[in-house]
Amino acid sequence: MLKNIIRYIEFLKNEENLDISIHGINPMFGSFVGFLIPYNIHFNPYCLYAKSFKGVKETCWMWQEKVGKKCGGEVFFGCCHAGVAEFVVPVNDGKDFLGFISVSGYWGGNEKIDAFSQKTGVPSQILCEMADKHLLKEIPDKEKIETLLTPLAAMLVLSYREYPKGEFHTNAEYIYGKAVAYIYSNYHQKIRIDDIAAECHVSNSHVAHIFKQKSGQSIGAFLTEHRIKKAKQILENTDMSINDTAFCVGFEDGNYFINVFKKAVGLSPGAYRKDKAAHI
Repeated sequence: MLKNIIRYIEFLKNEENLDISIHGINPMFGSFVGFLIPYNIHFNPYCLYAKSFKGVKETCWMWQEKVGKKCGGEVFFGCCHAGVAEFVVPVNDGKDFLGFISVSGYWGGNEKIDAFSQKTGVPSQILCEMADKHLLKEIPDKEKIETLLTPLAAMLVLSYREYPKGEFHTNAEYIYGKAVAYIYSNYHQKIRIDDIAAECHVSNSHVAHIFKQKSGQSIGAFLTEHRIKKAKQILENTDMSINDTAFCVGFEDGNYFINVFKKAVGLSPGAYRKDKAAHI
């Protein structure tokens, strides 16, 4: 069932241009969602840039909890604290509310973006530029969203019911998913293997072994690759300085970041930015 869920999500993303993420409010369903990495994180460059600033990611988590409390049995359309509009599709197991599906990435208006900038200190000009580039202004009909997403919600409920609950915390797929989710959410901070192991409730050696087995990489190599990927997005889409870019993606030293970036990409961060700008 999980493979069918992933296929359907990819169909909606590629054929219908829908930016989908799945969020668990019920603790057990939240554990189940760990099997669907990377479909429980917003990857829109606008969101990633905003979350690179201190405190924004934590506010996003609080916002998701508010959405969960507001979410009843109906699909609704609203705007988050950062000015990103989204459809929210509830996932219910009979009478129990499990979580919701977010169809996001829509422009929520300059007033919301300006208010977010003033509250958080995230540069308004860059936010507006990124919103114009990455947030969609053409919003699909609610009826279309309901038609396309209701089957996904039903598949999630069926798969959740079928999966043995006792296996969540010992299953290798779950442990790997939790480790990847932790890296995706905390890459901009200092990450130790102890932190990842604690998040997965296993030993350092066990999480390292499973991660290598599932990804073919060490945790350190995976983390560096992910940080470089996020650095590329910032360099391509903003005028942020090289040093600030380094700090935003988790490098404490700008010179070290330049060396790691050049080794991975073949160009320095500055040369990479110029090369991308020349091809726009």
